Amino acid sequence: MEAANRYEYEEPDFSDVQVEVYCNVQRRGYFDGRVPRDIVKQQVLKAVEELGEVARHVFDGEMPPVSELADVVIPMFIIAHEIERDLLTEVRRKSAADVRRGVRGAVRLVEPDNA
Repeated sequence: MEAANRYEYEEPDFSDVQVEVYCNVQRRGYFDGRVPRDIVKQQVLKAVEELGEVARHVFDGEMPPVSELADVVIPMFIIAHEIERDLLTEVRRKSAADVRRGVRGAVRLVEPDNA
């Protein structure tokens, strides 16, 4: 297969979760009058805002509520849907590929509490 053909469009097979989340957000009116690029920008900002809330819990010495984690993931589902990819499939693929890479980067900056 030629490199140029590697990224040819394939009909996406979206997970039921992704479709349900997308439809729920759509019903709230978040996409009204917006083109895909604007939806993606909007959802990136939403994800950053929600990740900040998770960080606030963590750096205040608390575990974040799972509802806050969901608030971070929901925009990721929307972005994946807008770019016509299934997020759960990519998460599975990426996490399996990352096993070979081991622990890297900023993760090494945090010392375990039991050290």
